[in-house]
Amino acid sequence: MFCYKCGSAIAEGAPACPNCGAPVANAVTSQTQPVKVDPSGSAVSGPQVGAVPAQTEDKAVISLVLGILSIFSLSILAGIPAIILGRMSRKNIRASAGRLTGEGMATAGIVMGWISVVLAVVILLLIILMVAYLAPASR
Repeated sequence: MFCYKCGSAIAEGAPACPNCGAPVANAVTSQTQPVKVDPSGSAVSGPQVGAVPAQTEDKAVISLVLGILSIFSLSILAGIPAIILGRMSRKNIRASAGRLTGEGMATAGIVMGWISVVLAVVILLLIILMVAYLAPASR
């Protein structure tokens, strides 16, 4: 078992964590199965006490949506925010120590944002070259 508070290993049958003194009633096994102690002192399974489930980073979802939008509309106006929000989201996820998820969504938003920005620049250059080529030369 591992302590819910400090994460150190707890021997089976120990009443408290040897490192921080947290009661075993709030400890979680290595299989992330919750352990509670009923009044008679025997272990009973139940909801995990003290554990917070990982949440998806909101900016990662928004980055993914903007990235998809930027690909389908070839809009640089959605691509640049997708890149910015995706990078911010990945930074937050990495700093959260496992409390936040969604790094894949953030990465996908960044990639699609860059694809749309590059495509928009290439299309703009092609239009400029075409106009310059087709414009009558003034003599």
